[in-house]
Amino acid sequence: MSRNMITANSSFFKHVLSMMDEDVAEKVSSSKRYIATNDEDKNWLQNLNIGYSFRIARDAYALLLYLKSQDYLCLINIEKKSNRIPFLLEEILVNAGLITVLGSEGYLTPKVPHALQLRICDEVMYDTKAIDYHGHQWEDIKMLFPTVYCYKINLENEDVDIRENINLFYQILCQIIFEFDAGNNPYTNDLKSIWEKIFYEGTLSKINYKSLLMSYIALTWDISYLYLYQCIEDKFACNSVRSLHKRLGVEIPEQDLSRVLYEELSWQPRDLEGIESIIKECSNSLGIDLLKELALEEGLAKYIYSIRNSIVHETKAAKIPLEDNSKWEKLIKGILYILMDI
Repeated sequence: MSRNMITANSSFFKHVLSMMDEDVAEKVSSSKRYIATNDEDKNWLQNLNIGYSFRIARDAYALLLYLKSQDYLCLINIEKKSNRIPFLLEEILVNAGLITVLGSEGYLTPKVPHALQLRICDEVMYDTKAIDYHGHQWEDIKMLFPTVYCYKINLENEDVDIRENINLFYQILCQIIFEFDAGNNPYTNDLKSIWEKIFYEGTLSKINYKSLLMSYIALTWDISYLYLYQCIEDKFACNSVRSLHKRLGVEIPEQDLSRVLYEELSWQPRDLEGIESIIKECSNSLGIDLLKELALEEGLAKYIYSIRNSIVHETKAAKIPLEDNSKWEKLIKGILYILMDI
């Protein structure tokens, strides 16, 4: 069923009105407004579907878009320091149909300073009844709204469907955030090269790329570590469920078994045993050597788990002070190597 263009435009400008303070909103007339579109724009406006939305920051989003059989990645209000993009993506011009859909869904109307509200009131929400009005040209008003980038996702030669495997969406998002150099993280170039390797060469079926993304864009070492620990946790949880699934001989899929166990019994695998299994599986990994240098005489599994606990519970002094960049970098590097070798 195609989208109603009149309703979408109406919703767009209702969202614009809702972002304004009361003293500004009362100056806005109730006249008709819409974003001018050509035939191609109308195709996007009528047929585009937002398949998946991920909020990266308070007013920044990454969207997976479906237009018939083609998929797109859309980035909203994300800083871009570089023009490099991953090889699977092809940048396309942002058209008025796409903008109208985004505006109608509320993605383009964060709360803005009073001065900008007044500009939007004057340049967008003016009375259109008294003029020969033919719609707003997006190019004329786009500087008043968040920046939007759109990329065609080319998966013709890939044996995976992004609509069925959302982890691929996160892997591509990891890659483009890396290429944009959009994070404010404390990583050195040496550590960034390892991030790049795992973003492009990591195994899709073995790594939780959503947690990996959250780790990469984290502002502090401890939060970065927690999300990487979550990647390790996901791995040994999968191993435990697979083993239990085999022993029980049940017919339901492993993923469904895992969900039932957690929802009905609050079951989770034991962390120390799970970490030990990962260490054993990756015994020849460079990451194990790096982590052993940090753990010293403490057992490696206990060391990895205790750092997680010290961050989550804050019951003891930090095992690694946040200002000790050298140790944190070695720790993060070690976990990344393990994730690549799992």
